[in-house]
Amino acid sequence: MATTSILKKRKFEEMKTDIGRIGDIDLSINENGGVRSSLDASNRLCVPRCSPTRFVNLCTKLKKEFWKAISEMGFSSLSGMSSCGLFRPLVGWLIENFDVEDASLCVHGKRFVLTPSSFEMVMGVKDGGNDFEQVGHPDDVKRRQDAARDGKAMLLLIRLEKYLVKAESVDDLFVTRFVLFTVGTLLVPTASVCVRTSLVGSITALESVRKKNWATKSFTYLVDAIRDFKQKKGGFVGGCVLFLQVFYMHHLEGHNLYVDRSIPPIVAWMEKKSKHVVTWINEGSCYGSKNIQMRETDDGRYKCQSMHSDIKNCKLEIQELKQLVIGLQQSHREDMKKISEIVTDLMQSLKSNREVFLSGKSDNGMTV
Repeated sequence: MATTSILKKRKFEEMKTDIGRIGDIDLSINENGGVRSSLDASNRLCVPRCSPTRFVNLCTKLKKEFWKAISEMGFSSLSGMSSCGLFRPLVGWLIENFDVEDASLCVHGKRFVLTPSSFEMVMGVKDGGNDFEQVGHPDDVKRRQDAARDGKAMLLLIRLEKYLVKAESVDDLFVTRFVLFTVGTLLVPTASVCVRTSLVGSITALESVRKKNWATKSFTYLVDAIRDFKQKKGGFVGGCVLFLQVFYMHHLEGHNLYVDRSIPPIVAWMEKKSKHVVTWINEGSCYGSKNIQMRETDDGRYKCQSMHSDIKNCKLEIQELKQLVIGLQQSHREDMKKISEIVTDLMQSLKSNREVFLSGKSDNGMTV
């Protein structure tokens, strides 16, 4: 009985530590695992469970040899994030303007219909062709789930972090736990403090990870999570809300920032650029203002369109440079012609003066 009480208290402390990382909102957790907030849910409090900063911090702690394995999983763009945080007022506003019925985002007088392809373009995570179906005998699946939890009843992110940082090699257990951590912090974070291990049944080895339909899974779950959040009218929101933030920022115009559009937006939009844009919005206008201009898209396939647009702009700039060079060459030729004429006149003048000089000396009877 005493042992059960100690284990329950230890579990409670671990959950309290884990949920305390959510942010600067005053949160607490009761003995039954329920979450209490100092803010009333009716105030439309929006607390994302998506934790990009946490994911980035873990990647920086992993051994370099693990990065190749992460790339083979299909998560190279995610591990390429240098820093990227969520701006909750912005995320809350984007969620308010997201229509779950047709998965459209209506901002600044424009409507963007989002799809799994949009998610793939922004996050760099692709569909591999296979759904998340359970692989293997149920007993084998349960064994893999128990191994991922290390025998614990619940799997918390704080435990996953410790396991992954201490990992010595890229074995099946590391792959399983890294996938769960990626799911729990970025791609499919739930509104709960625990990481669901149901996906373990579909992950059997390293090569099986990239074959899954991650873009469709993540996008579909995000839409469902926002629908649940709106029905609750506040509280925790699951799903990859980072996608909405980066998609929105990547379409903004007028901020005078250079954005490399040859790489996935999730990599291009670092925290420094994101902060600059948020400050620019707050100083010049506000969320929802129609004074802010947005880039045109085609049902989320903005990357291809923007690349064509950028190529067109580059061609125009090249033509302008060519004209400039031709003008400089023409001007150079004219200048050289004038210089050549001046030199010729000068040489002729010197020659004439020399002849006059020599002629004068001869008349005086001097030997030249």
